[in-house]
Amino acid sequence: MVDFNSLAGGALREKFNLAVAQIGRDILDPNKDQEAARGIAITLKFSPKAGIINVEFDVQTKLAKLNKDKAVLLIGQDARTGRVEISEYKNNPARIQPAAAYAEDTRTVDAETGEIYDSTPIDLRRTK
Repeated sequence: MVDFNSLAGGALREKFNLAVAQIGRDILDPNKDQEAARGIAITLKFSPKAGIINVEFDVQTKLAKLNKDKAVLLIGQDARTGRVEISEYKNNPARIQPAAAYAEDTRTVDAETGEIYDSTPIDLRRTK
């Protein structure tokens, strides 16, 4: 008698176990519908020839589709530079990058060392 667990040296069982693990990961994926049905299809193809039966098998999974998402984008143009900016609108205003974030840095920089020259001296005696 043919045994599912030992067919092709356990290859069918191993493919089945991998498919079950794949479905488990799919169910736990927060980007997928948690209640959508998943499935495993095992196909066995028997080809008899002169008293010998060749068996080909395949294991396919049917997983959930990715959830649909949407976003709201804001578009504007910097009045000074003319640069068009697009950013995502969310309830968190820190995620919206203002035009000042793209303004050119006017400080002088040493090209060899990368040191930024600042005209304001720092009084180290007053720092704690």
